[in-house]
Amino acid sequence: MTTENASYATFNAANFSRDVLHSLQPVLVDFWAPWCGPCRVLTPTIEELAVEFDGQATVGEVNVDDNPHLAAQYGMRSIPTVLLFKEGQVVDQTVGVVPKQVLAEKLRALVSAATYHTCQVENAVVSGGPMKNLYHPASIETDITCTCGATVHTRSTVPNMRVAVCSNCHPFFTGRHKMVDPAGRVEVFRKKYGTPLA
Repeated sequence: MTTENASYATFNAANFSRDVLHSLQPVLVDFWAPWCGPCRVLTPTIEELAVEFDGQATVGEVNVDDNPHLAAQYGMRSIPTVLLFKEGQVVDQTVGVVPKQVLAEKLRALVSAATYHTCQVENAVVSGGPMKNLYHPASIETDITCTCGATVHTRSTVPNMRVAVCSNCHPFFTGRHKMVDPAGRVEVFRKKYGTPLA
């Protein structure tokens, strides 16, 4: 990911698919141009959001002059336009200069939803181990589809859910269905999400 400074990302045609559409975090993208006065007014807000949500969401910009195809793809008719992405899809947008609080609330809602989803996903992956899912305690046999493309038959505590990672990709595991340091990793999980151990 290319950055112009330490706080926010610069997206372009080369990295947009990887860093925005396939990001595991929510992504806020500011479509702007250097000659645009309102864009320059919004820039400090984008920088502050990048710092505030560091590690929880990706915040960056697209220069529409340098990336006309991206601007056309997302129907930019006015700038600045901010698009919010979740799982590769545009889920919200704003046009023009908006208060930081408005963008922060929208991004915070996406981060909260993503954290809840990740908590359920990780609990589902370790449902055969020392944790029970806080929301769906009953385990079922199911197939999951990982972001790596693998389909794995597993026990899941969350029925009818598209689980994000298989046991090969999940940080709790190394190799197929071999759990590594379960006590330590589960403790990290517990601290991160405040989820009680079974």
